[in-house]
Amino acid sequence: MEEEPAASHFHDQVVGSAVGGGSVTARNIAGGDIHEHIHIPREVTFPVVNLPPRNPHFVGRAAHLQTLTAALRPAPHPQAPTPDPQPLTITQTISGLGGVGKSQLMLHFAHTQRAQYDVIWWLRVDEALTEDFLALGRQVGLAVEALEQAAAVQMVRAWLSSSDKRWLLLCDNADTMEPRDLRAWLPAGPQGRILITSRSPRWDAVGAVLRLDVFTAAEAGDFWRKRMELELELEEERTLAELAMELGYLPLALAQAAAYAAENGLDAAGYLDLYRARRRELWARQPAPDDYHATITTTWEIGFAAARQTAGAADLLNLCCFLAPDDIPLDLLVDHADSLPEELAAVLADPLARHDALRALERYALLTRADGALSVHRLVQAVARDQMGEARAKAWVEAAVGLLYQAYDFDKQDMTTWVKCGQLMPHLAAATDLAAEWGIESNRAAFLNNEAGFYLNHYGNLAEARPYFERALAIDEKALGPDHPDTAIDLNNLGLLLKTMGDLAGARPYHERALAIREKALGPDHPDTATSLNNLGGLLQAIGNLAEARPYYESALAINEKALGPDHPDTAQSLNNLGYLLQAMGNLAGARPYYERALAIREKALGPDHPDTANSLNNLGISCERWAIWRRHGRTTNAPWPSGKKRSAPTTPTPPPASTTWAISCKRWGIWRRHGRITNAPWPLMKKRSAPTTPTPPAASTTWAVSCKRWGIWRRHGRTTNAPWPSTKKRSAPTTLPRPSASTTWAISCKRWGIWRRHGRTSNAPWPSWKNRWEPITPTPKSYAAI
Repeated sequence: MEEEPAASHFHDQVVGSAVGGGSVTARNIAGGDIHEHIHIPREVTFPVVNLPPRNPHFVGRAAHLQTLTAALRPAPHPQAPTPDPQPLTITQTISGLGGVGKSQLMLHFAHTQRAQYDVIWWLRVDEALTEDFLALGRQVGLAVEALEQAAAVQMVRAWLSSSDKRWLLLCDNADTMEPRDLRAWLPAGPQGRILITSRSPRWDAVGAVLRLDVFTAAEAGDFWRKRMELELELEEERTLAELAMELGYLPLALAQAAAYAAENGLDAAGYLDLYRARRRELWARQPAPDDYHATITTTWEIGFAAARQTAGAADLLNLCCFLAPDDIPLDLLVDHADSLPEELAAVLADPLARHDALRALERYALLTRADGALSVHRLVQAVARDQMGEARAKAWVEAAVGLLYQAYDFDKQDMTTWVKCGQLMPHLAAATDLAAEWGIESNRAAFLNNEAGFYLNHYGNLAEARPYFERALAIDEKALGPDHPDTAIDLNNLGLLLKTMGDLAGARPYHERALAIREKALGPDHPDTATSLNNLGGLLQAIGNLAEARPYYESALAINEKALGPDHPDTAQSLNNLGYLLQAMGNLAGARPYYERALAIREKALGPDHPDTANSLNNLGISCERWAIWRRHGRTTNAPWPSGKKRSAPTTPTPPPASTTWAISCKRWGIWRRHGRITNAPWPLMKKRSAPTTPTPPAASTTWAVSCKRWGIWRRHGRTTNAPWPSTKKRSAPTTLPRPSASTTWAISCKRWGIWRRHGRTSNAPWPSWKNRWEPITPTPKSYAAI
């Protein structure tokens, strides 16, 4: 008898013929017999395609489609005259958050490529991969029914690998299967292309990865208009933009909203109102849109379940759900892990465990990591919070509040804290808003509300600051009582905000009540009492009661000098304020020593580049400039000018020369420039610190040239100062310095034009008698813009 050949691997025993016909043989695994199945070929018509219908509402994604088209360029037909050598199968993966539109992008791309391929086949990786492979085998005429499933799949793979047909496999939702496992299913051949969608970004070993994000604002608007088949008015466009932002520009959320709105006759405004008032009920009632297989409440279930299988992953996601969705500093969580629940703290403290938790969340795109920061989509946050239940949600919002309470350390006088706290400010706002929503009224919540309001007020965003101050006051009054020093802090800050907003009458009761609490609870000599005295004095000055304000400022200065010392920044603030009051009262000579002392303290304690130092320079410069103007008119105060008064030289001390005034102005400008400011107006919230757009002041060389020219003019007339010219002095020929150049003359003209602009003048015509008197010299330049 002839000897049986040695057994070999199973997949080596599958032999598939070309579609044209032939037989298929397979070895029986259990024994050594060979059973032969006769396959009667049937005629196959190409192309073979099983694509779902085209999405009629697909919009945008132009750059992504262009990338896919370039990456998955079909192979030349094998019968081409001189075909180029082809690589193995080209594979591309689209990764991104569930609901971001990965399948829709793949479907649209496939429909645009139908004419380029002989076979385009859609495979449901996590649902029915085997079934879809067998369906492909039947469609191309293979006898897959005659074999066991594993053998049949291998037959289809073998046919694809050796076929001269150009094919494109679309592997949808490869979320639970590891890349190495799916790779074992995929054929390899020069005529093939493979496109995969997955929430995981870790498909580099299989092929290139294309990251898909949410819609842009323009794409979201285009989708809504196309889906609803309407044109929008300007106000409706604004409402639509607001709705898209509320939904985080997530395609699934927009598709779900549009389907519900269309079915129930709602516009964008109607759906937005319903969403804000009854989001949970609304989502519970909505079915999946026609073009998606899940809803907002179900699309991330698989990811949530997987996160619970890795230590710390679910807890990390829960914490992030009570912070702002974007730019959560990972260092914030690691450095302050001791303020978090014990299990999460242990995971964050262990680098290996931390990496495992992050990787588990990244695999399902529930969280993304870039540049040391984490991001979670706002709707992932909302769904996760909804599923927690009240008790767990309160526990996690308290954890977020505790984390920020420990990490947030904004200090107005320490500029190194400004950038860090600016990064934390969105998380502060999110945590305090959610704490209010869940009824958390702890001291820490009050502190964060107060800090949020203070930061917003400091940067000039007054309307947004007010609710935080009011919330802090309400919490502290309830938790600590109406006479507690912390309640006085809230009253003081709310009073300052109202004053800045122009509500002087509304601010006064808050300041008076804060002062009364502090005098009683802390004593009349406490620095906090000095703060209230200072702020009440500032309010009285703003109202116009200058004489009434003075004793408050003087008392605050005395307390600070005694309690904090003569060189403390708070003492400088009191000196500055008292100087400002004296200046407002017309006592420039009295104001100047306070300004100079405040400037010296701030330069030493805060540094030459601190905005408070610039403020002192500003005040001293204004005082010097005003004094110089009075000197030219023989005035010593800003009291009404008596009619017929002789304009004689003042008898008070001489102010600094013009060169000193200009130097102060230049220095102040330099500080503002370094901080991206162009005025001393309140700093807008989150202002970009970039160069100002106004003209740059003259360089030091130009200033010196101006000074040289003026000196030259004086020398030619035998003068050494700008004192009044004696009537008998002989105007002799100059003995020094040649005539200045044209460039220097132009510099003087520019400076003079700037002075005119500040006084609202455009020419050197005679000044009306009712205006401030000053003496222009030269004709009007061509235009201010030209300067």
